[in-house]
Amino acid sequence: MLFFAFGALALAIVLLASRRASSWIAVGLAGAGGLYCGLHQAPIMDTDVARSMTEALQCVAQWCNPYAHFFASTNPPGSPFPYLPGGMLYYAFQNGWWHGLTQFDRPAFLVITLSLVALAFARRCGPGRAALALAFYSFSTFVLFRAVDGSNDTAVAALLALGTVALAFGNGARAKNGRAKLMLYVVSAIFFGWAIGFKALAWPIWLFVWRVVPATYRRVWLICSVGFAVLLTLPFFARNPVAFAHSIAAGFTFHTNAWGLSFWSGLDRLYPGLTARLGVLPLALEIFAVLACIVALWGVAQRRLGEALAIGGAVLAVALAMTRWSTSPYYAFVLAIVALALVTFGSKDADDEGFTALSTKA
Repeated sequence: MLFFAFGALALAIVLLASRRASSWIAVGLAGAGGLYCGLHQAPIMDTDVARSMTEALQCVAQWCNPYAHFFASTNPPGSPFPYLPGGMLYYAFQNGWWHGLTQFDRPAFLVITLSLVALAFARRCGPGRAALALAFYSFSTFVLFRAVDGSNDTAVAALLALGTVALAFGNGARAKNGRAKLMLYVVSAIFFGWAIGFKALAWPIWLFVWRVVPATYRRVWLICSVGFAVLLTLPFFARNPVAFAHSIAAGFTFHTNAWGLSFWSGLDRLYPGLTARLGVLPLALEIFAVLACIVALWGVAQRRLGEALAIGGAVLAVALAMTRWSTSPYYAFVLAIVALALVTFGSKDADDEGFTALSTKA
């Protein structure tokens, strides 16, 4: 009943207000509604991902190496820890406030919602796109549920959302504000580097976003993003390279059965046990499909941040469609990228000079 009343009030205000004012009213209402939904969604208290991350943080607190640790809380016990160190850093920050890790990715959902609101103020983004993205993402019951189910994909999306906000404001800043632009690009690079140092879902997004960073700042952005990811990863890799490589690689190979919304899962339903008998062939075909998609899209000239986010999301969608084992939180991550792309589709650098996007064409 509350939602019907809220929707009726929003419709009445938008119809009675001017065209310009109605867009901002829609952003305010959609943002407030999204925050309300995120704050009131009840969490699920029994999840494998959350338990393993909690145990990993406890392990680090005791100066142990989580990548060489036997995890007793996973299902089955002794499962590898496939998350990059950026994940532990993220949840270490979250663990110190607002009931810590028991909130799961609720704070991340709220960060994404606030990021979409903030993008309404970015040049060449605007409140209309932001309101549409908020209605698409923040009111999705699927997204809300996956934000509190103990998965960590919403957290990765939150880092990318913060990086996108900084990048969009950097693109919209005037050329005379050179120092402010540089700081925004550095902040954006750090968040994107944090995301790629957290989980592989962020890799294709980063791969295409760096191509639309203005040429003047592109090298700095690359150095900062890659450097931050390396800074997160290097201490754990240097301590035990074999254990680290084995744990991360196991994230792609540990599940031998087909599961989730993917081609191989559908094939396995028609021919039970076929995917397991194929061995590494599904993984090889997934890698081939993703690389083919990247090569096919690499030559597409991109000038807008939203275009890069959309293309990166398309590559990720291909990877998820061809993977052997998938879970629905992955698609909640994709929806966050789609929402960010929707808002920033008109965002490009304010200065045409120096914004030559990389392209294989002359």
